[in-house]
Parts: sequence; C-alpha cells; structure tokens
Amino acid sequence: MKTIIKIITTILIANYSYSQCPNVVNLYQRPHVDETGYYYKDINNVLSPFEGHYKYTNGSTSFEIILQKMEMSTQPGNWYCEDMLIGAYKYIKDGVVVIDALNDLNNNYVDGSEYLLGGNRILTGQYLGCNDCAANEKRVVLSIMEPDTKQFYDLFIRKITHNGQEAIKIFLYLDSMTRMRTVGDPPLPPLQLPVSQELILIKQ
Repeated sequence: MKTIIKIITTILIANYSYSQCPNVVNLYQRPHVDETGYYYKDINNVLSPFEGHYKYTNGSTSFEIILQKMEMSTQPGNWYCEDMLIGAYKYIKDGVVVIDALNDLNNNYVDGSEYLLGGNRILTGQYLGCNDCAANEKRVVLSIMEPDTKQFYDLFIRKITHNGQEAIKIFLYLDSMTRMRTVGDPPLPPLQLPVSQELILIKQ
C-alpha cells in the first residue's frame, strides 16, 4: 500500500512541476540567474553516469557515497525546476563512525537541495584544476553538508577507471561562505569530513 501511495504522490508532484515549469532549457546552458517557469533539464544526460554506490577504504577508514539522479527538483517559492544529483554518505575514521547519513535518501523531498548531498554544477575539461582531464570531459560539483555542524563543502567528482574498476575521484573543499569569517565571529567547529584530500571511491 505504501508503494502505491508513493507512486501516486510521485505522479502528482511531476504533473504539478510540469505545470509550473513548462519552459525546458538544457541544464548545461542554464543562465547565470534562474528564471521562473523554467525547467533546467539534463538533456545531454551528463548526470546519469555518476549514479551509483561508491566506497573508499584505507585500513579502518572508509568513505561511502550513494548518488542518484533526481528529475524536476522543485524549490518552493522559486518556481523553477531542475535535474540534479542527490546523495547520501557515511564516513568512518580510524574505526570510529564520524557521520552516518546513508538513510537521508529515504526522505522523499520535492526539493533536492534538502538532501545533505546534492547539486548539478557541471565542469568541462581542465577548468578548476583538472590538468589531466580530456578537453570535453565532464565533472560535477555538488554541495555536501555535515548534519551536526551545518558546515558545507564543495564536492568535486570525476568519473575514472581505477585498476580496471569503475570509480570516482573526489576532492572536498570547504565552501566559500563557510570559510568567510569576520572579526568577532565564533571559531568554526572542528571539521568532520576529510577536507582537501583527493580520494578514489570504487563503485560497489
């Protein structure tokens, strides 16, 4: 019964979203400022190849990420829609669970930005530090948040093959707004995620 209700809800949300976002624009060509009534769609299917369950392991330290493509994410009040990658993650450091947010994907948010991990920024070629990227190679940048401290990171993701296995290479960079401090601001809480480290996660 729950499955039937979920399917019906999904259909109703999709129909409502299409009525609010009838103008389809390629996600890769979206303007600098999003416009009301537009659907920024992943027409070229750039996001789908990143979907999957990936895991990094080094001794008793591991980092898991699950990525899914969400179509027609709708932000209430903004009245535009967008395709995006959403996800969940789990980080264990030296045998201690630092963050376990894998269940976040069980939430049926209409707005994909409600998830702890999500986004749809697309980078092409060597732009922003990928010197060995091919000229037309696509990477994505997502936003990832620590649930306890509410600190945000930019998560750079590149699809690679590692030792014959499908994988992603990631790099976490503390979000610019989080890093922006002024005199009198309280100090940032200790960072929980492996910031400024390049990790390779194997597809499970």
